[in-house]
Amino acid sequence: MPVLLGAALACADGSALAVWQLLITLITGVLLQSAVNTLNDYRDFVSGIDTADNCEDPTDAALIYECGNPGAALRYGLLLLAAAAALGAVLTCLTGPQLLIYGGLALLAISLYTLPKVSFSSLPLGELLSGIAMGGVLTCASYHIQTGRFDTSPALLSLPAIITIAGIMLTNNISDIEKDLEGGRRTFPVCAGRKISQITLATALAVAVALVALAAYLKFPGGFAVVPVLFFGAALNYIPLFARPFTPGVRVESMQRILSLHKWIITSYIVIIIVHCITRILPV
Repeated sequence: MPVLLGAALACADGSALAVWQLLITLITGVLLQSAVNTLNDYRDFVSGIDTADNCEDPTDAALIYECGNPGAALRYGLLLLAAAAALGAVLTCLTGPQLLIYGGLALLAISLYTLPKVSFSSLPLGELLSGIAMGGVLTCASYHIQTGRFDTSPALLSLPAIITIAGIMLTNNISDIEKDLEGGRRTFPVCAGRKISQITLATALAVAVALVALAAYLKFPGGFAVVPVLFFGAALNYIPLFARPFTPGVRVESMQRILSLHKWIITSYIVIIIVHCITRILPV
């Protein structure tokens, strides 16, 4: 979603879509996210945070239920990271050395999120860091790759993606309060409690939807007709998401809802931008 959002913002600013560069950027983003997830699972496994007693979902605990070899997980995570770096080098050759700024920010975020002694994922800032890294930095990097110029303007326009991706992490951590307490992690939900965390999440997601509608009104008026569709689809996922507390027993359902909501909000945002671009080139 952030890669496509960055490319859409670039097209709205008059850049022609570079399809091959878009595909390489997308693969790089997937590799980076996969590396972070793998290294995070490795750290939680070797530190004893993740155990068979507190990880009931086999699809979310591969090291416990499938692999059991932390060394293999570490090597795999580093291999994913190396592959992302190689593709990043290709993109840097295509677009210029300024792309290294985003690469450095991505490496910093991965280090802060996965290294045991500085792990921000165990602190109240972890959810926000994830949103900024994946929703903000990746969107801006995708924009830069398409336009070939360093520009901070997409950072503000990427706020909905920052919020919804942070919301995914917050949903996960609200469901994992008991496990994180046992493992000594100080995530935002552990510090604030389940009720306040859910209120924070509900408010943030509503703000994300409002920001997309505001962007459509102020920046992409040609696509404003898509806003009612945004509201309708967001409500279909928003209301059931908060129908009951985020407890471990409903974790899988909650994660499915927040992922669907994230995809709907950002896809609607991208469609708004695309429709705006089309209306600009159509004859009056």
